[in-house]
Amino acid sequence: MFTFLIAVTEVNVYLILKNIVHKDNNIMKYLEFCRKLAWLFIDNELTRNEAENERLAERVGEQSHNHTPAPHFVKYFHGQVWILGAAQMYQTYN
Repeated sequence: MFTFLIAVTEVNVYLILKNIVHKDNNIMKYLEFCRKLAWLFIDNELTRNEAENERLAERVGEQSHNHTPAPHFVKYFHGQVWILGAAQMYQTYN
């Protein structure tokens, strides 16, 4: 399967080079075009921005969570406040 994907990719790269990049008989060599195309995929600005955003979200997420146990006689948590008033110390649902 992998060799099939490589073969399809090589054919598509050749067709791009032949039909789109070809201008005024000044066509670059196939290997040079493949290298430039590969570097464009490796140094992709969109991917780099997504990775930076994920790292930032992880840092912000770690700082914003404070894990503490719920107090006794809690009905539910609403917004940033525990709503008390339950009949039992620990809620049980059957």
